[in-house]
Amino acid sequence: MSEPSKTILRELWADICQLCAGLWGILRGRWPLLLVTTLSFALFAWFILLPVDDAWLKLVRSAGEKETLKPLAQWLSKWGDFGGFTVFLSLALWLGGRLCRSRYYQRLALASLLAAGITGMVANVGRFGLGRPRPIAGLADGFYGPHLKTDYQAFPSAHTATAFGSALPLLVSAPHIGVPATVFAVGVSWSRMYLNRHHPTDVATSIWLAMLFGVPLGLVVRRMRIM
Repeated sequence: MSEPSKTILRELWADICQLCAGLWGILRGRWPLLLVTTLSFALFAWFILLPVDDAWLKLVRSAGEKETLKPLAQWLSKWGDFGGFTVFLSLALWLGGRLCRSRYYQRLALASLLAAGITGMVANVGRFGLGRPRPIAGLADGFYGPHLKTDYQAFPSAHTATAFGSALPLLVSAPHIGVPATVFAVGVSWSRMYLNRHHPTDVATSIWLAMLFGVPLGLVVRRMRIM
């Protein structure tokens, strides 16, 4: 392996270690607040959002009764997952930072990728383990426990988790990039409901998960820029 390649790998590893250490430091230092806010959100979702899930889903889907928006929704869902939006955004940012010799943008790219990866993994564990049916499945709503069938993998939304996981660190650290990325993430979330794949609470929970990891990672990148 050439020396420049070794240098790049060393820098990548150092940045990843710093980002992970910074994230852990924030989560560990603020765990009581995070626990209280997470429990508060869980109660709000269970008692306020869940009872009106069907009504909100019908409202979202009513905007396209003639399916005029279906091609847009399908495009957003296709490219809004981890392998599309997240990888493209992170790679473009990292390469741009490399060409401009900006460690800041390279770290932003890694923070975006890390937040999406962590949030996506948490979402996937939840949707495989909780077994909530998708609206399109036509099954009685509820939590049926661990299921491998995709019809029982609604809660939470993995697309929404990775899309917002990618966008939120950028929104915190580089709003000029984070605002359009967040708008795209909102579009991805809408598409999952419009296509009848997820309930509003599935989407809201994924956004909350993305905030738990994405916002701290964005703050870590900002601190690293000052150092």
